[in-house]
Amino acid sequence: MTVSSETLLRDLERLEASLGRFPTANDVIRDGHHSVNTYYKRFGHQWRTVEQAYDDWTASGESPVEATRFDWRSLEGAAKD
Repeated sequence: MTVSSETLLRDLERLEASLGRFPTANDVIRDGHHSVNTYYKRFGHQWRTVEQAYDDWTASGESPVEATRFDWRSLEGAAKD
């Protein structure tokens, strides 16, 4: 069974409300409803790409496109700043 991107992001939203901050990968391992690897496969192989996808989703108010993975390479320049 495939989990939708929106379902993954809503679980992060639930954890954020519970914790009062954006959840870390360890928070998701401990208290999330889905595997961290599911997030990595969907949004990119670094936690900051998962956080960026979440930020984009909350800022836009739109459900993410299911078949599109977040392009984590777009953050490479930001990491050097």
